[in-house]
Amino acid sequence: MKLNTQTRWSDFHHLIECLSEPFNSCGFSFLKPDGKCLHVKTSLSQTTLGLMQSPMLIKNFFPLDEDTIYFHNEPSFGCLTYGGIQFIFLQSGFLFCVQEKFDFLWNTESKGKPTDPLKIPPFPLIEKGKINDFIFESFKANPNLKSDFSEQLKSTLKKIQLFKQNFSHLTTKYPQFFTDEFTQKYLDYCLDEARFKIRQKVLSQSGYECELTTKETFRVKLATDESGVKIDFQGTSAPQKIGFSDLFTDGVCFHFLSHCYQFSHKMNSATFSLFKIIKPQHSLVAAKQLSPLVLAENYGVPILKTALHSCLWNIYGKNQTAPHNYFQPIMQFQKESTDFLNMKINNGRSFYFMNNYQQDRGYYLKNNSDGHDFPGMNEFSNFGIEVVSCEEFNSSDVNALSQQPPSNAWKLVLKSSQNLKFILFPEIIAKILTKDKNLSERTHMVIELIPNPKNMNYSPANFTNGTPITSEMNELKTEWVWEKNNFLIIRSGISSKII
Repeated sequence: MKLNTQTRWSDFHHLIECLSEPFNSCGFSFLKPDGKCLHVKTSLSQTTLGLMQSPMLIKNFFPLDEDTIYFHNEPSFGCLTYGGIQFIFLQSGFLFCVQEKFDFLWNTESKGKPTDPLKIPPFPLIEKGKINDFIFESFKANPNLKSDFSEQLKSTLKKIQLFKQNFSHLTTKYPQFFTDEFTQKYLDYCLDEARFKIRQKVLSQSGYECELTTKETFRVKLATDESGVKIDFQGTSAPQKIGFSDLFTDGVCFHFLSHCYQFSHKMNSATFSLFKIIKPQHSLVAAKQLSPLVLAENYGVPILKTALHSCLWNIYGKNQTAPHNYFQPIMQFQKESTDFLNMKINNGRSFYFMNNYQQDRGYYLKNNSDGHDFPGMNEFSNFGIEVVSCEEFNSSDVNALSQQPPSNAWKLVLKSSQNLKFILFPEIIAKILTKDKNLSERTHMVIELIPNPKNMNYSPANFTNGTPITSEMNELKTEWVWEKNNFLIIRSGISSKII
């Protein structure tokens, strides 16, 4: 039976999805020889546009052939996540980009600001079909990298080499899917479907404005009409302490809204053309110099998502998901070596671990939507941290969280068996300035460091009068020393209120 055209386009889309499956945990893009992106997918929204544009930037500036694989983590070339590394290669005339995320320490600083511990300009990792051994030797000498870093790189290269073989086989077996005419018609098909999805919604507009703790003003207006989606950042102030590049801002907007309008599985150059994004020159959403990625990732993405979500809620009403604060306080515990443990506060929802903890001194928390986990009991233990107790938060406690008593609140008491350091990224949205202020969830958090008391049996009730170190926070990134045998108490919860 002969397949009709639409079925063939669907078959082609299924082929792309199958091809990219080995890279589901990272980022992947697939481009035509002329640079038009046929498919991009990533769990990290800020990387979307970078993945779409990076292969052509590399091809235009460097000699790229089918026996060469370039890699880099340069933000100006589209690598826009902290710890991310992009791999760009050519196969059967098509361009590809794969992005993996590696875990790095946050303590590397330049002029008092956090920066990336590893700088990789575009460079051939494989040249003329051979691995560049010099690169791997240089990684061994970098004190900021874990010992298995090189092995992770080699593992990625193996996946890419297998992908290249499979793709070459497909282009030989199904050449009709890879002609310029067919791929262009596929893009037109995706464009029509995305435009239809947008037009199914109410065509209207809404705005959002907030003041950040850095004294910057963030403002956006979202509008939809027959031609697509318009996102206008006019009125957003110039960067003071944080700033995001065009690629960063556009990537978050495209990724977030394509999911909202339900065509995220068809993100490509055609569907991106439905978005008109207006950014004032030199504003924090179009900064000439991107903030260190560890700041941009932990602040830029939540700010943009929170604003866009609020606009959508105003347009489509209360039958949709209520406005939501996407910022999640995150900290990193560090040893003197390169070992570290990340902990995300999860918008106060970590209280779910308590029942399990009471039963077997272990607890479980479901993954967040972005894939980050709250550390498990074994992870704390392996890092030299004892989970002393976890319990529901008592709102009548002396050090109860500020403002109105939060819901879903919890208290976690930890004790360290060695000297550690920890770094925290606190909340950044100071207040919402939009006229029609919305009901919104907000994370409240108090952290206390308590010296080990002598001649006293420990119980959680003993520690209600410590001085919260969170009151000391006045920077985007705050760092403390956690001495051996001292207690760390983290109290967190969410409240729904007008903010």
